[in-house]
Amino acid sequence: MRHLHFLESKPLAPFLGEWIHGYSDLTYGHNGTYFFQLTRLRDGEIMFTYSNNNIDFWRNETEFIRPKWGLYRSIQEAALSRDETVLFDSFCVGKGNLDRCI
Repeated sequence: MRHLHFLESKPLAPFLGEWIHGYSDLTYGHNGTYFFQLTRLRDGEIMFTYSNNNIDFWRNETEFIRPKWGLYRSIQEAALSRDETVLFDSFCVGKGNLDRCI
């Protein structure tokens, strides 16, 4: 059985009706790194930040990565789910320092 792991819980109200810039930077490996930040575009306020400089993103015997991008909901916490509308603009996935998305 998988357990849910919450990094932080935030009220939804400050995000409603706002454009939010999401930035994620990660390095795959047994000693990988992960940085994630949400910034409100209207005023530049950082709404959420998470960083981990020693996270295991690699299973033994793995030869490649197949990332999955999207919004996911847990069926284990169905009471927390509800219908929402999410609009996306300028979605970019880059590889390495030369492909930074601006």
